[in-house]
Amino acid sequence: MDQQKKALILGANGYLGRHLVQHLINKGWQVFRSDIGELPKDEITDSPYSKVNLVDYQATLTLTLEVDYIYIFTGLTGTSAGFSKYTDFVNSNEITLLNLLKAMQEVGSKAKVIFPSTRLVYKGVKNTPLPETAEKEFKTVYAINKYACEQYLEMWANAYDIDYSIVRVCVPYGNLLDNNYSYGTLGFFLNKAAAGEAISLYGDGELRRTFTHVADLSRYFEEIALNPNSRGEIFNTGGDNCSLKEVATVIANSFGVTISYVPFPDMDSRIESGDTIFDSTKMDSLIHFQREHNIYSWLKAIPKA
Repeated sequence: MDQQKKALILGANGYLGRHLVQHLINKGWQVFRSDIGELPKDEITDSPYSKVNLVDYQATLTLTLEVDYIYIFTGLTGTSAGFSKYTDFVNSNEITLLNLLKAMQEVGSKAKVIFPSTRLVYKGVKNTPLPETAEKEFKTVYAINKYACEQYLEMWANAYDIDYSIVRVCVPYGNLLDNNYSYGTLGFFLNKAAAGEAISLYGDGELRRTFTHVADLSRYFEEIALNPNSRGEIFNTGGDNCSLKEVATVIANSFGVTISYVPFPDMDSRIESGDTIFDSTKMDSLIHFQREHNIYSWLKAIPKA
């Protein structure tokens, strides 16, 4: 019988963290959870939870680091917020990872680190799928935080032979855990429509993204961890490549609301990355699984109040 796999999930109270916790438990893993909150958002038997502020190195040492895999979903997200709260962003997104890597060295942890990165490290190209090697551009503090962490992992692997993989995520959607429709962009569109309000789009709405259901993302995170050929590699996640207008139109038609087009606010225009569509050939050729969710089918299946 295979030995039970053990994982530590940092940021276990967040959107991706919560879903991965449940996914791995359903697959028979032993999962340890940690976040900065006093209590876990989900009461799960046999999945210990610890409140840890990873900015504090001594607190980081209290984590259960003798596991097979460590997933890092901690940190602050955002676009313009990083310009005023740069200290918080650097601490939450970079110092936390460095503290973890140092703590792993100190206790002798051999865990494989799985790090989620972002579409925002790419220089967008109009209607063009971007491979992992595509040109980079950093318009926000959050974007450079994520890329810095990618580089820290490569540095630590070179210096200390750690095992890691990086998974770049474009736009996640879906919710398997509670009654909220979704997260981020899709959540905003759906909540507006459910309230009977118009969905607002900046510009002409033709910006394109890759949308990946959170259940498929959880499978990506599991399979990349397990695959020995993912060591030291960076992967784009696959999904449905759609414009914001295409997605908003399906929602608007389904809920009987309209779409309003508004000019880009000045700051949003300055930091917009343009089309960011993922070429996921590298990921898909390695782990060979079929995604179970299509965004249009998912949207059409959402019950209307």
